[in-house]
Amino acid sequence: MKTLEFKTISPFFELCRDGKKPFDIRLRDPKDKRFRALSHLPYSYAGESLIIGWAVKFINPATGESFTRSLERWEYLPVAPSWVIMYLGAMN
Repeated sequence: MKTLEFKTISPFFELCRDGKKPFDIRLRDPKDKRFRALSHLPYSYAGESLIIGWAVKFINPATGESFTRSLERWEYLPVAPSWVIMYLGAMN
């Protein structure tokens, strides 16, 4: 399984960990290797999951706690600056 790691603070960490937030949104940085990796994965407009074997690990920097959820799909938001939304599946 390939994993993208992101830091997330409370209350977003707990909402995502507890399944109450099924997505994560990030400001796209084309120099960041995580976003370059995403750009090589299948892109989905219609909601179907085309990504296999990828996950997103979230780390709370205040507590050191972490969890991992599968990455189901991702897309760019059509705004400037560019944002990426990652849709999350089950805990791994």
